[in-house]
Amino acid sequence: MAWPDLFTGWAEPTTTIVETPDGVWVHYGLLNSVRDEDPLAAAVNDLDAPAVYIRTATGATSVVRVGRDQVLGATLHGLWTTSHLSPDPDHDHPYLGGPLPGDWHEDTPITIHRPDGTRRQITVDRDVLAVDATGQHVRVLVHASPPIAIPGEDGSTSYQYRPTELLLLADLPLPDRIRFRDLVPEGWGAPTDFDRQGWPQRATMIPAVTHGTPDAEGDWTVVELPPDLRQQAVAFTIRQFEHLEQYWHPEDGSSAHPLSDGLHDATVHVVGDYPHTRVEVTFRHPAYPAGHLRRTYPVYDPAGRIRVDEDLAIWLMEDLDTRDLPPATAAVDGILHI
Repeated sequence: MAWPDLFTGWAEPTTTIVETPDGVWVHYGLLNSVRDEDPLAAAVNDLDAPAVYIRTATGATSVVRVGRDQVLGATLHGLWTTSHLSPDPDHDHPYLGGPLPGDWHEDTPITIHRPDGTRRQITVDRDVLAVDATGQHVRVLVHASPPIAIPGEDGSTSYQYRPTELLLLADLPLPDRIRFRDLVPEGWGAPTDFDRQGWPQRATMIPAVTHGTPDAEGDWTVVELPPDLRQQAVAFTIRQFEHLEQYWHPEDGSSAHPLSDGLHDATVHVVGDYPHTRVEVTFRHPAYPAGHLRRTYPVYDPAGRIRVDEDLAIWLMEDLDTRDLPPATAAVDGILHI
């Protein structure tokens, strides 16, 4: 789904689609952010993400901006979003399960965006995972407690969250503050399996997220990415492969190791003009001793926006180390594209 005049940012977005009884919300968020010190940060991270509401009966659309909030879900009240992050474990005073701490709470500030552009602010006194409506109720999925510390036999500690479903009557006005103990007077409440309950995913990926509409040949309208951002986007991809032969630096100061054992003779080339620019990484590796391996990375998505992923080299390393590669018979002129 796309609209010609809808700006979704300079970077490849993710799309969340959430249904309500009378319409559909389509939210264009940030697929991946970059570190604040990266030259791309200002252009990529500071996204005032758009959400489009489509009314089922008429097909009429309206757009609201939700900043960098994550989408929790939608009800007849509107699109629910929050900037809140789940709590980190308390390593000094870990919660080991059992009765809930009486005075513990984790406030989640929520913004409810209405299709007409107005907003409502409420707070839930627990960490909120998702929201939707079913029948006569608004369902709010929360973490009822701090993360539960689970000691391991080897002395390590893992942490587990226990989701609980809260139910509010949909035809009653929403309170300014939703309190867990008002709805669950004692204990934890009924446990809820996040996957089996069909809760809306906060980042439902749509493969061909677009900007604009197809032209006569079927190609998507390309954004006008400024020249300086084009240069930064190419540099962003190249930087990840500049030191493949000395990628890992041991803490003891010994010699650096390549990205993957045996990798050598690495080269990086930029090929093609915007928006078809790609970075080609070519090298030798024991996985294909007869020639070179090559992986190609498109710098932009089909609409000309920047593909942002700071872990490209790590994904390459994992493929090399697990030998998840095409067969050697697929090589062309001594180069095996992986």
